[in-house]
Amino acid sequence: MTYFTKNPPFVQVVERNGEEYKDYWCPERTGDRETDLRTGKSYAEHFLANVEEDEIGNTLSWIVGQQFASGRFGHVEKGFIKRIADNIAI
Repeated sequence: MTYFTKNPPFVQVVERNGEEYKDYWCPERTGDRETDLRTGKSYAEHFLANVEEDEIGNTLSWIVGQQFASGRFGHVEKGFIKRIADNIAI
C-alpha cells in the first residue's frame, strides 16, 4: 500500500525479521544548520506535492511519530515541521 504518487527521499524500505516495511523518516543530515533546515523544507514540499490528499493526516502522523521515536529532533525535522505548519496556516 502506498500513499504517495512519488516516494519521498526520506522514506526507505527496510527489512526487519524477514519482513519489509516502510520507515517513514530516514533523513539525510549534514550537521550544518542552514543546509539541514533547507533539507527539511524540501522534504515537506515533496510530501505535500506527492501525498494522496485523503491520506495527508495519517501519513503525516506516521512521519512525525517516527521523528520523535528516533529520539533525534534536529534541524531537518524543524525545517520539515515549519514548512508543514506554514502550509496549514495558508
